[in-house]
Amino acid sequence: MKQRLFFISLLILFIAGISGAGDYNCEKVASYTMNVSLDPVTKIVTGKEILTWKNPSDKPVLEMYFHAYLNAFKNSSSTFSKESYYGGSSSFLNRREKEWGYLDVKSIKGQSGSLFSDVDFKKSFEYVHPDDDNASDDTVFKITIPDPVAPGKTAAFEIGFEFKLPAKAPRTGIKNNYLFVAHCIPKVGVWFN
Repeated sequence: MKQRLFFISLLILFIAGISGAGDYNCEKVASYTMNVSLDPVTKIVTGKEILTWKNPSDKPVLEMYFHAYLNAFKNSSSTFSKESYYGGSSSFLNRREKEWGYLDVKSIKGQSGSLFSDVDFKKSFEYVHPDDDNASDDTVFKITIPDPVAPGKTAAFEIGFEFKLPAKAPRTGIKNNYLFVAHCIPKVGVWFN
């Protein structure tokens, strides 16, 4: 009986701790609205998202950085693949061609009626390598903005994309007909001022 009461007390304390854990009054900086479609045969997803981003800083922003995490599983030359190999996980690199995945940004433009209405940002689209000089890594990209996003102002982007999940991979992937769809869309990157 004492053990049961002790366990229940711990459980109550744990739940009470969790319920207050996420109350940080953080300002919402980004939101996503998506429309996606899965081809059940090829397991390729096509979609569009509207990304709305608010500049939370006290400085104007002329470049936006985005994450394309799924490209970490694009080939054996990505930074993730190289680090996995050196970390002793060479089995990850021994994939067949069809077991790799990717995220392809098809289009990126300003949302109609927004700050950069119908501006084609694909013209300034560029993969960058802030962590290393690996030109084969396509996990981070940036776009250049024609006019600065002033502090506190909001920009909205329409992004067209296609992705293919890799065979079972860390935090995402596919095995038989089970799809673990995570980290698959273009996401705005953290900006430090």
